[in-house]
Amino acid sequence: MGNEAAPYEIVHNEEQSQWEARLTDGTQIIGYMTYEIHDAKIYFTHTVVKGSFRGQGIASELVEAAFEFEKTLGENEIVAVCPFVKKYVAEHPEYLS
Repeated sequence: MGNEAAPYEIVHNEEQSQWEARLTDGTQIIGYMTYEIHDAKIYFTHTVVKGSFRGQGIASELVEAAFEFEKTLGENEIVAVCPFVKKYVAEHPEYLS
C-alpha cells in the first residue's frame, strides 16, 4: 500500500503566480510551478515536486495544465525558463505554435 500514488489535484494559484499539485485532502502542496508575466509573455521559471512524489509525472501534469490554460486564453507567449519546462517544450513543440 505504501507505493500507491496519493490523490492530488492541479490548481492554478493566481495570487501566488504558480500552478500547484495539492493533495486532495488539502493537507499539503506536493509540487508547484512558478511563473511571471511581462510584456505579453509568460515565463515559467521554476518547477518543484517534493521528495517521495517525484517520478510520478506530477511536474508534467503541472506544465500541461498551465500550457492548456494559456493556450485557451491566447494572451501570452509561453517562454520556458525552467530546465524541466524547456525539456518538456522540446518534447512537445505543439505548445509553442
